[in-house]
Amino acid sequence: FPAIQNNGISATKKIYPFVEPYEVIVELNQNETTYIVPNTRYYANLKFWIEDFEDASLKLVDGPSALASLEKISSSPILDPQINGNYFGRVSLDATNYFWAGSTIANNSQLNMNLPKGREVYLEIDYHNTNQLSTGVLAINNDGSTVDNTFIRLNSQSGDIKWKKIYLDLREIVSASTSANYFEFSFQSLLDTDESVGEVNIDNIKAVYF
Repeated sequence: FPAIQNNGISATKKIYPFVEPYEVIVELNQNETTYIVPNTRYYANLKFWIEDFEDASLKLVDGPSALASLEKISSSPILDPQINGNYFGRVSLDATNYFWAGSTIANNSQLNMNLPKGREVYLEIDYHNTNQLSTGVLAINNDGSTVDNTFIRLNSQSGDIKWKKIYLDLREIVSASTSANYFEFSFQSLLDTDESVGEVNIDNIKAVYF
């Protein structure tokens, strides 16, 4: 069974509910080595929302309070075609542009995602960052009010900085939002203390649910 580190925490490993187990029948013989190469795939009946930065327009847009901007990047030493395809998203922070906020609802670019309550819901993100990034779920209530549920903060990487993937478990937040009519996603990044520049690179932002 394929497993993940739930919410990026190594102590909370969990079978990922959206992918098929690997099954094989093998005859094991004494003093012989048998090589097994497991593979898996998503179940066929899943629902997705994806921002992979390959489309002409962005599904994740800057908020009105943002000083920095989210950009599509196609030429960079860190671009890995096997992970990124042709593009990824980047936010560059400095002493002047020290704050970024973006969401799927900003500038009326609404997602209107009707995430299921009481069922498994995950948000997958590929990230490569030298600055912290906070994730959030916006619950839009029937009366039009919005509840911003700040969720997981991705700490800045140091040393061997590389592309990583995180699986965010949204079931509790979504299920607790009993009066929510639909949901949006939000992100924030504030320049790390005592740093003059910072960078947040993200890709393959993917909501997955049944």
